[in-house]
Amino acid sequence: MLHPSTATMRLALAVSVSFMLLTGCASAFRSGSGFHEQGCVERALRRTTDADAIAHARDAFTLECARGGAEACSALGVMNEVGVGVPVNALAAVALYERACRAGNQRACTNLGVALAEGTGGSRDTVAGARLLERACDAGDPLACVHLASMREVGVGVSKDAVLAAQLFALACDGGEGNACLALGDIRASEGQSDGATELYRTGCVHGSADACGRLDAPAGASLAARTTPYLASR
Repeated sequence: MLHPSTATMRLALAVSVSFMLLTGCASAFRSGSGFHEQGCVERALRRTTDADAIAHARDAFTLECARGGAEACSALGVMNEVGVGVPVNALAAVALYERACRAGNQRACTNLGVALAEGTGGSRDTVAGARLLERACDAGDPLACVHLASMREVGVGVSKDAVLAAQLFALACDGGEGNACLALGDIRASEGQSDGATELYRTGCVHGSADACGRLDAPAGASLAARTTPYLASR
């Protein structure tokens, strides 16, 4: 397994400077947090429409994945899952996530866990998905924690545990996942803690959750049910 700093450097080299500047990921690489770096690249792949940048990323990730770069394999999996730069191929995406996860890349394990829980590329297996997400969350991936928290909240693939779900949302929020702050804010709002909820929405907004920003703009006294949105809609 590559040392995290070495893996991060290889991921950075696999992505062009123009791609990082275009997507805003250059600042994530400067921050030095591996999950944020890989996460920024993978989120950008799901959103970027620049054809040249996408084509360069596809070629670079394909080459680096073939060389054994787990981070590149995971990113290439994202491209196959959503059909960016390549045709949609859920089976290939899952195979790439599995390869990268086996190599020790926890974000790939998160992607694989979500794929299993949602039935991407095969039969839905929420128990196996939750198991992978729990492992990735324990390893420090905040995105895994927010997905696991959502499953804990409703008892899908794991036992229902509202207290643990809130703790996981808090952990993910502290890790920079805006939708986790949003979810925890909704929990606090339902408990009548309006000040705490507002602060969490503000934090979620800063971390890039559009829905958290929307909570701040919602009329005072708006019903929580009317404002609630799925937390797993954004990766």
